[in-house]
Amino acid sequence: MRPRGWKIAGGTIALLGAALAACAVGAGAGGDDSTATDAGKGGDATSGGDSSPGSDAAGGKDGGGSDASTCTSPMTSCGDAGCVDTTSDTSHCGSCTTACATADAGSLVPGSNDNPDAGIPNFVVDAGQPWSLGTASCASSKCGVDCPSGLTECSDGVCYDTQNFHEHCGDCSTACAANEYCAGGHCCASGSEYCNGACTDVLSNDSNCGGCGVVCGTGMLCSGGTCTACGATNEALSATATTSSGGSGNYGPAKANDNVLEVNSCTYYNWLSTSGGSTTEWIQYTWTSSHTFTKVHVDTTNHTNDACGLSPYTANGAQVQWWNGSSWVTDGTVSNQGDDWDYTFTSPVTTNELRLYSVRSESGYNAFIYEWQAFGCN
Repeated sequence: MRPRGWKIAGGTIALLGAALAACAVGAGAGGDDSTATDAGKGGDATSGGDSSPGSDAAGGKDGGGSDASTCTSPMTSCGDAGCVDTTSDTSHCGSCTTACATADAGSLVPGSNDNPDAGIPNFVVDAGQPWSLGTASCASSKCGVDCPSGLTECSDGVCYDTQNFHEHCGDCSTACAANEYCAGGHCCASGSEYCNGACTDVLSNDSNCGGCGVVCGTGMLCSGGTCTACGATNEALSATATTSSGGSGNYGPAKANDNVLEVNSCTYYNWLSTSGGSTTEWIQYTWTSSHTFTKVHVDTTNHTNDACGLSPYTANGAQVQWWNGSSWVTDGTVSNQGDDWDYTFTSPVTTNELRLYSVRSESGYNAFIYEWQAFGCN
């Protein structure tokens, strides 16, 4: 048998071992100096310290973008842009990836309204802006363009001044013809402007000379779009005269505009073959450039008592015509005159050709013209 004291000592050892084990467990659970304490319970690196990655994920303060749950309607989370209103944001219109932009100007010339030469001296339709790309906009989640005041957006996304733009005249869908231009929202022919509700010839209109509302004063006429003083200048002296038939040389057409009246000389004159009642004879003046005319004067023989003794040869009438560029226009007819006569145009005409057509005389005689004068603006 073992002594009793050994047996007690064995129990004491067992208890001491258990106590030591318990102390070991306690040390692993939270001793102040334990590395496990910092890493496993409340340490800065793991559970909410200021530098913890977990803070950004939960609070959305310092990371790269707002969490969708933090954007309040109508705002939408768009990555780095944060919360944006896609119903009105031009960089994110309708969706985060749609950015609004203006149209491409294409072949449009800066400052041009594409109008051709209007045929009016110093012509200027409008000093305003003829077109603009405007400013990109977003409304109700759709991209658009905000146009400057007075301009209208057309289907190509460009803003136009429809009062003056050739291809969009009056509205976006109306284009003027090649020989027209846009004036006041209306397509007008060359040499005219839209005045008082109609396209008006501003080259010769005394009340709209060179532009709407420009009125020529007393003694002035509108010539080529400019108010010009018109006196007693005989423009016939610079013209070339031709006739349908009749005399030549000292009795040819050049004697009709040599500035020698019957009162100055009975020797030379122009005569036309009107014998037998012909009604198709003519005398014509042609200038190298246009002039504005107000009246003509025919110096012919006296029907009953001619100073030169040529009474039967009176040019007693004719149709007074002017050339409009494509045809002869009869302004009026003179008939049954017994001596020199005048004709005043119904309104001043601007042309480079005048004609006395169907010149008449007494039946059986030719018509004599000492001088045919044409008065107008220099």
